[in-house]
Amino acid sequence: MRAHALALAACGVALAACAGAPSDRLTWRESWNMVIMDEGGLLINAKLTRSNTGLLRGQGHLDVTVFPPHESAVVLRRTAPPQAVTADPGTGALGMLQDRLEQDQDGWTLNVREGRDALDATLHLAPSAPEIAPSTLVSGQHQWLLGVPVPHGQATGAWRAGEQGGLIRGQGVLIRQSTDTWPGVEPAHSSLYLITPQRSIGVEQVGDRSVAWVADSTGVRTGASATIQRHGRQLELSLLPDLPITAQVRIGVRSIVREPWDHLLPFERPLARLLAGWPVSTHERGRAQITTDGATVTSTALLVHGATPAAKRRRGKGRVEE
Repeated sequence: MRAHALALAACGVALAACAGAPSDRLTWRESWNMVIMDEGGLLINAKLTRSNTGLLRGQGHLDVTVFPPHESAVVLRRTAPPQAVTADPGTGALGMLQDRLEQDQDGWTLNVREGRDALDATLHLAPSAPEIAPSTLVSGQHQWLLGVPVPHGQATGAWRAGEQGGLIRGQGVLIRQSTDTWPGVEPAHSSLYLITPQRSIGVEQVGDRSVAWVADSTGVRTGASATIQRHGRQLELSLLPDLPITAQVRIGVRSIVREPWDHLLPFERPLARLLAGWPVSTHERGRAQITTDGATVTSTALLVHGATPAAKRRRGKGRVEE
């Protein structure tokens, strides 16, 4: 009887999700994702999201991961009700409670204010390359809108979490995405970022489509021919023939694994898992050897990808070390 009720509810939600414009659907999510790589080896990935995937339509979600070079990762996740979420009428940048992404004449600033020794951060990106205009990737009935407000920028700021923290000086990127599919439902999505002081390389793969860019102070070049092959902890990236770039990426032994349904109310989670399975999002840090026109440089790498875990890992914690 319980399974039958869940199935009927799932059908109702699925029908509602297919109606209206993409931004009106129950599967709609929009996010702003900032990735910063500090000169000292610090890696920060901060994402603000507004989502329709729960009963509280328009909820806000903050997800921040800080990878210090020699310490354990610091993870902050929290959710805000719709009435506490705002979007800038001009840029669309999101804010929730005390956390806010804002644009000024010098660039973009993200403020995270958790307190209680958990995590406080001010992250600023000053663009060094022009914006990549939004483009739409469509695979079947799923729509993805991808834009890159900062394909390469100078990063400054500060962060603190307990006894850890310090000033930030490095480079970063800012990506904006909107999707109308739930996590764990095809098309699969993965992101790879390789950032050096001179340039930033980004790859966003959605199903069988991809958008790649290389940006520096001279401008931005984009392509749609990116391929990523993984063999254990080794990645092989090729942007040929659109861009003359290949890379070998060695993924580290630590990864951050998250279940995207944590923000839902307890009685909503079984329904979401019935519709979309039990997906996870994995953040992995690595080191890349990038070859461009015969010249090779090294960089820190961040790989973010989704997958459905094996049954034995389904009840694991939010942070997994392999």
